Amino acid sequence: EVHGHRLLPGLGRQLAEGQGEGVGGVVHQDVEPPEPIDRAGDERLQELHGVVGDPGGGRGKGGEDGERLNGFDETEKGRQELNMLADLGVRMINSHLVDLDEATQFCNFAALGHPDIMGFPSGYSDTDWLLRKDYNDGMDFVYSKINEHAETSVPMPLMLHDWVTWSHAPDKELTHVKKIADYARKKGYELKTHLSCYQSPTIWK
Repeated sequence: EVHGHRLLPGLGRQLAEGQGEGVGGVVHQDVEPPEPIDRAGDERLQELHGVVGDPGGGRGKGGEDGERLNGFDETEKGRQELNMLADLGVRMINSHLVDLDEATQFCNFAALGHPDIMGFPSGYSDTDWLLRKDYNDGMDFVYSKINEHAETSVPMPLMLHDWVTWSHAPDKELTHVKKIADYARKKGYELKTHLSCYQSPTIWK
């Protein structure tokens, strides 16, 4: 049962004893393109990324084509977009179906003709809790969400960006990531890459 798994997907690499896995074929709808930055350009960065998500979950707001859909199954255009991703070889994408909680549930897209595409939980982007908050307040927010998810035994997603770390974290050693990982482990979570989740089909099929 998916809800019985305590997983922390989305860290990109496994942080246990130096183990890591490359992740291929992953598409995340809320990922923004990398760009060179420095401290002097920090205000410009916040202006550029000011449309990303809400303070709670890191959800995109939409764009020139209108409001963000509630799922690929909401419109024919959404179905076509999923078909296009499947044709490109994508096998992992954030859970995006109507009536499904994107922040807690894995899924597959068999009902839309793509049983081999995994949907993974997604949310809590550092473009919200680290970019827009005081560091300590941001960390407390993440800890509170880990506690909240652990209480109901659901996955805890986390979105991290190198440029946010470079411009806002206290150091470049990923200390804040290690602290989050250690805290999550103490709450019973096992850190997982997208690939390792995909290779465990009982989680999402």
